[in-house]
Amino acid sequence: ALAAAALLALSAKESTRAALMSGGGPFRLLELAAASDAAVARCGVAALRNLSEPEETRAQLLAEPGLLQGLFNLACADDPDVQRDSLIALMLLATVTSHRAAFVQLLPALPFAQLCGTCLVEIEHACARLLFLVARAGADVSTTLHEVAGQPLRELLCSEHAVVRTTAAQAAGRLARHHEAGRVALLDAGVLHPLLRLLEDDAADEAARRGAAVAMRGLAASSARHESLVQPKPLRALLAPVVALP
Repeated sequence: ALAAAALLALSAKESTRAALMSGGGPFRLLELAAASDAAVARCGVAALRNLSEPEETRAQLLAEPGLLQGLFNLACADDPDVQRDSLIALMLLATVTSHRAAFVQLLPALPFAQLCGTCLVEIEHACARLLFLVARAGADVSTTLHEVAGQPLRELLCSEHAVVRTTAAQAAGRLARHHEAGRVALLDAGVLHPLLRLLEDDAADEAARRGAAVAMRGLAASSARHESLVQPKPLRALLAPVVALP
């Protein structure tokens, strides 16, 4: 445990990160993160999170064999600290667009139903941000993404945390923008009503309401679920900002 704590301390320092990144360091940290000793596991995954912070180390980490799969496995752990740090590491690594397809392929392994109901802001926001980043994926991986993302986004749009609701709305907007499959999946998952609540909430910040409006615009382009939008409540919510114009 003391050695693991020392490695964690080294991972937090810019001057020693390069040494940890060489010689199989990330894989060794992954082994520590999977240890049965909870204190050791927490140090290992927290160190991986620290190494994921700088943009310049992310591609190198993703090139480590088994590391991405290992982080997805750790996000399924029972320990909330391990879950949080592995999810945040995944969120940071998801900014590397060249590995987007691998992220989409592994997304079904995440226990989103559990993660999105934790009420812990860091875990919920990491889920929403991860979906937002991966939602930039092309048509070749969109089917899996849409199948996975709908229900979690509905839950995240109902989060008690404003930052989570805002990011979830932005992710829904990305998913609805280009693909009919995404619009259908989101509407079938029930995102319409939480989006409407966010759009009509005068107390919500501008980014949240704008995200909800963009998502609604995307959903309105659905041909298969068009009738869901042509209802009094959605129409009133969409018309209200126009009527309020001077």
